[in-house]
Amino acid sequence: MSGFKNVLRLSLLILSSPSWSQPSPSPKPYRIAALYPKLSALNPLIGQEAICITTGAIEAAQKEGLPIELEVIDNQRNALETVRAAQTVVDKKFDGVVGTLDSSEALAASPIFRKAGIPFIATMASNPGVTQDNPLAFRIQFDDNRQAKLLAKLTANELGAKKVLIVRNASLPYSDFLGTEYQKQLRLLRPEIAMREIVIIEGFSDFEKLRDQIVAEKADVNFLPLLQAQLAPIYNQLKALPGSFTLLGGDTVGGSPTFMNMLGEVSPRIKFYFVRGWDSRPVGPLADLYVRLQKAHCPHIAQSVVNGSSFDAVQAFIAAVRAKVKKSDAAPLAEIIRRNRLRGVTGPLDFSESGSPTKPLYIYQIKPQTPSFWKLYQ
Repeated sequence: MSGFKNVLRLSLLILSSPSWSQPSPSPKPYRIAALYPKLSALNPLIGQEAICITTGAIEAAQKEGLPIELEVIDNQRNALETVRAAQTVVDKKFDGVVGTLDSSEALAASPIFRKAGIPFIATMASNPGVTQDNPLAFRIQFDDNRQAKLLAKLTANELGAKKVLIVRNASLPYSDFLGTEYQKQLRLLRPEIAMREIVIIEGFSDFEKLRDQIVAEKADVNFLPLLQAQLAPIYNQLKALPGSFTLLGGDTVGGSPTFMNMLGEVSPRIKFYFVRGWDSRPVGPLADLYVRLQKAHCPHIAQSVVNGSSFDAVQAFIAAVRAKVKKSDAAPLAEIIRRNRLRGVTGPLDFSESGSPTKPLYIYQIKPQTPSFWKLYQ
């Protein structure tokens, strides 16, 4: 009997020891939603540029052992579907959101996420309203206050304009704000510059009439803060005419192969300058990881501002999760993101004040076959 008691006592001792205790449950994963279009009529690959690198970054973080998950929610690249997608994020109680590829979508989603208390990092949206009065919202690219100010400076100083024509789309928040703010900044900088404005709306298609108006104005610089689908027909109408023109576009152009195909043959009589938010050369400590993931997960896609900005957006969340797991940081994700000051591949991401990093403008000029870097402006 004493032998049985000893065996029982030993069994109880083993079961009560730390090495034989029940394993602790795995930490609850942080769930990130990515709002990107799975298909886009304007540019079939643009959503995939963002999705492939975001998926690759999350998979790499999971291999590292971080408790993080990703779900891609198709916003079909329009504001109405983005509202639906944002509500899905809220209903499913995600911990954070990356994405949207333009300002209209981000403006629709940002207040929904703020009300639900979900941090949101806009990948490409530049309208200031996305982060304004929303401490949970951040952006990877510069905002349009900065873009308008620097483009006005470029127009006055580098392009030497004495007369400027602005064509803006009043239906599109990006175009409407950037065109209006550019005009305001140019007037403050050089009140003697003559300025005229042509306002169009979404669905506008009379590009022949618009061409005639542009020709009649005889402006030194024609500022066109429009999307590619409206920029290309304007360019093609003008290149059919004699005479020279100087066009200045915002950061929606990008110089992508899709846009270059839309332009067709490039005219040597048209100087077409546009903005990029990045020169596609990764910098910082995450550069090697970005290049490796881009080759592995996006072999059919070139390095681009969409690709790089999407990588930086999801890395901001990954870094915040890592801080919580490794350092037992009790702060909310949004607070960690704001103070982390991550060095992304597109440049430093200092969200400490407005939620928008201060970045330079990369000015390119469209040349035959490929856009060429012209000037860094900051």
